[in-house]
Amino acid sequence: MSRWKAAAWHLAASIAVIGGLVLALLWSWLPPVLWPIAGPDQPMRLLIAAVLVVGPLLTLLVYRSGKHHLRLDLVVIVLIQLAFLGYVVNMLGRSRPVYTVAAVDRLELVLANDIDRSDLAEARLTEHDLSWRGPRLVGLRLPAGPNSGDFLFSGLTGKDYPLRPAFYVPFEQAAPDLLLRAGSVELMMARSPHDRQVITRALAKLGRRAPEVRFVPITSRRGAATMLIDATNGMPLQALGLDPWIPRDGEASPGI
Repeated sequence: MSRWKAAAWHLAASIAVIGGLVLALLWSWLPPVLWPIAGPDQPMRLLIAAVLVVGPLLTLLVYRSGKHHLRLDLVVIVLIQLAFLGYVVNMLGRSRPVYTVAAVDRLELVLANDIDRSDLAEARLTEHDLSWRGPRLVGLRLPAGPNSGDFLFSGLTGKDYPLRPAFYVPFEQAAPDLLLRAGSVELMMARSPHDRQVITRALAKLGRRAPEVRFVPITSRRGAATMLIDATNGMPLQALGLDPWIPRDGEASPGI
């Protein structure tokens, strides 16, 4: 076998094994439509690409048919690639989504590295660990006070309230406020033919009519998407890759 063919086989195997593992991890943590706001960021995507390529490149450099210790060289290359893969999986684990927080007028997707571990000890509702099986659905109860209002961001502590488990409550307690501020899907459908098509397909998949569903933004520190929710209990139904920041029921679009 030529070194080019050996490198091609190594690349195919790397894509199948490493690509499959990374996709399986991401798929188990959140639906693909939310990858832009919670999936790997640009540096991590570059690192994943490097892990896929580094093994085949090294194989291309060292492979020569009949070479002494060729098998040992290939084993070392695979071990190097596995070491890089372990680092990638560790980094993905640190940025996995752990909470979906109903925060007044939106859902906030909280990643593991958004949470200060010392804050977990103050949590009254959640277990003192961070989920490895996708984000837990919780609500947010803002502290009482004349200046608290509906503000989600605490300038005094430097920690936004959706990132502080001490303020988490059962989702059912936050659902009425979320529904009060949720938007009409008919309004979003009227925005453009593309939005109408996307929402119509989603409603058909869910087996729902438009009046039975409303929408709220779902945000993270990496971006925003649209979440369809049940119009009666506020439970999330399906995320859509649509811009959620439009005037809702005649009101001004909320800011981040």
